[in-house]
Amino acid sequence: MFVNRYDREETMSFELSTDGPRLMRFPYPVCWAGATVEECKAVNDFYFTDRIEICLRLSSAEPEAVDEIDGRIYRTRFPHVFFKHPFHHLRYSYVQPRNAVHFSYAPETLAALRETGCFPPDGEFFREFRLTPELEILIRRFTELLGHTMERNALDRLDLTAYELLCELLLERNAPPDRQEFRRDDILAIASYLKQSFRHEIDYEELAHRHGLSLRSFFRCWGRHFEVSPARFVLKLKLEEAARRLRETSYTAADIAAFVRLGDCAYFAKVFRKHYGMTPLEYRRKHAPGHLLERARALPPNARRV
Repeated sequence: MFVNRYDREETMSFELSTDGPRLMRFPYPVCWAGATVEECKAVNDFYFTDRIEICLRLSSAEPEAVDEIDGRIYRTRFPHVFFKHPFHHLRYSYVQPRNAVHFSYAPETLAALRETGCFPPDGEFFREFRLTPELEILIRRFTELLGHTMERNALDRLDLTAYELLCELLLERNAPPDRQEFRRDDILAIASYLKQSFRHEIDYEELAHRHGLSLRSFFRCWGRHFEVSPARFVLKLKLEEAARRLRETSYTAADIAAFVRLGDCAYFAKVFRKHYGMTPLEYRRKHAPGHLLERARALPPNARRV
């Protein structure tokens, strides 16, 4: 069906038949699966009639893949998924290391997969995608399962993981089209970090660079997803934590201000009142349970002054 030629012994490309007993009656059982690891100098020429294949080309030392399908040339950047429809003449070759995983289904599943949206209509062969953490987890799980296909329930898990990969690729494709400009995932990752680290000194420039953004791009992208600035976002987190401690503990206002790093008691009371419409002491009297109020009243007067 296809020809593979290699010039270096250390390259690895393999394909396994996954025909075997399953516990589940899953509608999309994988019939072949494999991987390419740092493979070099390969020439492929094939014409599928007995399967459909999904190949996730993850990386290469070459900037793009060059494929010939029915005499037409396609150039696609990495990473991308190659949907190999049946009854098309497919040819490609490359000389630089390449990494990929692939899996195949019986042709009778084609119509159902197209109805789910996971497999494109005939004539669409390539989709570029971003290698998200969710996809990385699934690819890692898929490649690990390839080493255990003879073990109990491994084929059931392989079927599920392959289908999860297809679904995740569909979800990634339907993310907002402007995600590359506004970097939604990166901004949400930064927001998650701020929620965990709001008590610490934050270097926004270093944080932006860590996610591949300039400081200016970071603030512009942030404004696309949040109505307040990063500084106001952090201030709100500090005040929410301060309010929680006023409700649930008997710590003094000074201790709470120091914990959330909101300056001295005077400044803490000022920003707290601006946000909640009452002083920290008034907030505690209104929201804290009786036993905590008694414990707070037992503290020295200067410790409770807010």
